[in-house]
Amino acid sequence: MTQFFIMTPLTPALGTIVTGLDLTRDPEPAPISALIGLLHRRALVVIPDQTTDDAAQVRFGKTWGRDADFFLPEGCQDG
Repeated sequence: MTQFFIMTPLTPALGTIVTGLDLTRDPEPAPISALIGLLHRRALVVIPDQTTDDAAQVRFGKTWGRDADFFLPEGCQDG
């Protein structure tokens, strides 16, 4: 079943609030592709009101592609 969502600009130039997604469900390719395109166009995507466990958060994160080095613990620079 395809998930539909609503996009509301955060500001005229930057960011979008996305509602109507349930991140506890297995992600589908079409909405993820739309979110990735939205992130590229608007630089910030906010998906409020989610209650996900760690497994759902990781599953959703992996749909975006390979981890960027700065998100990995060994990429952190303290001080």
